[in-house]
Amino acid sequence: MIDRNHAYLDLLNTFVDEKVSTRCNNDYPRSKADFFKNTYKTNDKAEWVNFTEKEVDYDTQVKPKITEIKKTQAMRLIRNRRWQLLKESDWMANQDRTMTDAEKEYRQKLRDMPADNPNATLDSNDAVTNVTWPTKP
Repeated sequence: MIDRNHAYLDLLNTFVDEKVSTRCNNDYPRSKADFFKNTYKTNDKAEWVNFTEKEVDYDTQVKPKITEIKKTQAMRLIRNRRWQLLKESDWMANQDRTMTDAEKEYRQKLRDMPADNPNATLDSNDAVTNVTWPTKP
């Protein structure tokens, strides 16, 4: 599981003045009910209290931020996997051999992965979706 808790809280703090905390097991809330049950702010007595639906519009304030977190994390995972695949294919670019056109194309497609997959996101199991990986020659 990816630790998105800090990213989620940072984004949440952008529209809430109070200190914010969450009990979502190092994860962002998975639903509207989860958000209102497990996300807290401090009140004027420095007590932790739940947000109410009058204070936060989940659909317009929270859900877009969760989507942003998922997209950011997906891009990070794509870059990490791309780096691994480039490292595994470094032998193709050794000075003592000539790369084939297919090898050059494969390595270029790996370098272009983030730009070529702008709709990548995470599914409910934290797997990257909406991404097309090049085929190794």
